[in-house]
Amino acid sequence: MTRLHPALPQQRPLVIAHRFGNDLDLSQRAFDAGADMIETDIWRYRNRLELRHIKTMGPIPLLWDRWELHPGWGHRFQLEDLLRGLPAAARLFLDLKGEDTHLPIQLVETIRAIQPARQIIVCGRNWAQLDPIVDDSDVSVFYSVGSDQELANICSQLDKMRHPAISINKRYLTEDLVRRLKDRNVTIVTWTVNTFAEARKLHDLGVDGFTTDSPALLKWIPIERDVALDRPDIQPTEGTEPR
Repeated sequence: MTRLHPALPQQRPLVIAHRFGNDLDLSQRAFDAGADMIETDIWRYRNRLELRHIKTMGPIPLLWDRWELHPGWGHRFQLEDLLRGLPAAARLFLDLKGEDTHLPIQLVETIRAIQPARQIIVCGRNWAQLDPIVDDSDVSVFYSVGSDQELANICSQLDKMRHPAISINKRYLTEDLVRRLKDRNVTIVTWTVNTFAEARKLHDLGVDGFTTDSPALLKWIPIERDVALDRPDIQPTEGTEPR
C-alpha cells in the first residue's frame, strides 16, 4: 500500500498554482480558491531572497525572460514579503533557482525566523542546492526532473530519501515510469498541466498532482478532486498565466 507524503494533504489529485507565489495578490487568490500549494520561483541575489521567474543581467539593472525586458531597479518582491502576507497554512512550493548553494540554507533560516509553524516544501533542478537540506526532518524536498540526464539519475537520489518525492516534466510520464516510481513509494507531481483531459490521463496513471496555470483547474479540482477531471476540456483564458 502506498504511503502518502506526510507534509501534503491526503486528497488527490493535488493542484499547484504555477508561479502564483511570485506575487502577493495572485498568491492570495490561489489560496482563497483552494490551491493545495502555490509554486514560487526563488533566487538568492545580493543576499536577498527574491521571488521572480525573470532573470537578472548581472550588473545591468534589467531583468529578462525570453524576449522580454523589465526594469530591475526599485523594490523587488522577496520571500519575507510573501511570508508576512500569507498565513503559515498556505503551502508554498518553493522552486529554487540559479546555482547559489547558500540559497536553501538562507531560505530555511528565513522561514523559521518569520513563520516557524510553516511547512517548508522545496523543489529544484539544481540538485546540489537540495542536497544540504534533504535530511532536515522539517523540510520536504522534491527533486525536479526536466532532462534525460536528470531522469537517468533520479532513482539514486530518491532511494536515499525517507519520503521520496519528484516534480517532473509531464513528457516523461509513461505508465511504466509511474509504476516504477510508485513501487518506490514516490510522490509524483508534474508540470505544466492546463486541461482537464490531460489532468485526467495523468491522474489515471497514478500521478499525485499537477502544476497548472489554468484558472478552471485551480477552481474545480480543490472542490471536486478527481470528479472535476471529467469536466469538458477548458483552456486557460488568455493572459492569465503569471509572470
